[in-house]
Amino acid sequence: MIQDLGLKGYSVGGAMISPKHAGFIVNYENATAEDVKKLIHEIIQKVHDEYGLTLQREVIYFGD
Repeated sequence: MIQDLGLKGYSVGGAMISPKHAGFIVNYENATAEDVKKLIHEIIQKVHDEYGLTLQREVIYFGD
């Protein structure tokens, strides 16, 4: 779904959805943890808006 939405290469701050595989987030420019969290939340929101589904993170982080 992430790939189908054209999000490969989409970035927030220094965190980016891998341009090779949409299932990975890469640190391409000194990403902070906050950049990664914001990117994850944007991905979840965009998928929900388009497909009506809520993605679940495989990795759970504290402070959510």
